[in-house]
Amino acid sequence: MPAVAASAAGVNAGLPAASKPDEVTPFGPYKPPQTAVSRDLTEQQKKHLDVLIDRVTRRTAKSKSITQEHRKVLADPRVVSGFRPQWKEMIYPIVTDRSKGSRIWDIDGNEYIDLVNGFGPIMLGHRPDFVEKAIEQQLHEGFETGPQTPLAGESGQNVLRDDR
Repeated sequence: MPAVAASAAGVNAGLPAASKPDEVTPFGPYKPPQTAVSRDLTEQQKKHLDVLIDRVTRRTAKSKSITQEHRKVLADPRVVSGFRPQWKEMIYPIVTDRSKGSRIWDIDGNEYIDLVNGFGPIMLGHRPDFVEKAIEQQLHEGFETGPQTPLAGESGQNVLRDDR
């Protein structure tokens, strides 16, 4: 019963208290956008930041344009994480149009090494040859929806396999 009373009073047992009664404490890695300037920058820092923003926005102009065009219908919380007004002009997702192995290319033609590998699922790289060949083979054999495939049982066993 004490947990119910604490909950009713707006207290979350074991969780950090919000600094204001209506303030929501974020959960997980999300950090809300910072709307105020964190500190004054020196003139040298401002100049360097201006040069960096200009360089990034010129290099990725098409990505920025697509983001602006579709801002109302797309949301990407990773883009606003750690937001600061000082560098808001270069905070937008990089739009890519192809990938292979450890590399991705954006729509402006810039090449990047993908260090996060899709946050795990692309641990073999983008479009590994053996995966493309297996997909191509299956496409030629068919990918019927509805009837059972002979691969269903094997796939299920692979999911349930306990190799410990």
